[in-house]
This record gives sequence, C-alpha cells and structure tokens, in this order.
Amino acid sequence: MQNPTIGRIVHVHNRPGTLSEGVPEAGQIAFVHSPTMINVGGLDHNGNPWSATSVPFRQEGDPNSPPDFIWAEFPPPF
Repeated sequence: MQNPTIGRIVHVHNRPGTLSEGVPEAGQIAFVHSPTMINVGGLDHNGNPWSATSVPFRQEGDPNSPPDFIWAEFPPPF
C-alpha cells in the first residue's frame, strides 16, 4: 500500500459536472490531508482544468464499496 503524496497522478471518479459518466478523469494530487483524503487538480475529457478539495482516496484492495460521490485512486498498473 502506498500513501498518496503531492504530485502523484490519480484517477478521479464521479466528479460533479463530468462529461462522461463512469469514465475516470486524470488528476494530480495537490495536497494530502491524510492517507484517505486529498485535494486534486485535473483535466476533464476535453482538457479543461478543474479542482476538487477533500476528495476521498481509496487504495487498491479496499474492502469498502466506492462512494456514490467523487473519489480518487491510483491508476491501475500497466
């Protein structure tokens, strides 16, 4: 398990105003509140910038279901 750190790339899910439901958007960690809460800046599917604060961060293997609202995770390995 890796803790989130500033500058890391994440996939952001369920962002309000997203252009494509169910498809994650690219984001970059701007601030880490805790191992489970981050601030993110990113690009929508048209390349327009956005930001979100206090985004729940999920780790691979988390037994809890993802929330119905915005959340982030590291991209899957290649």
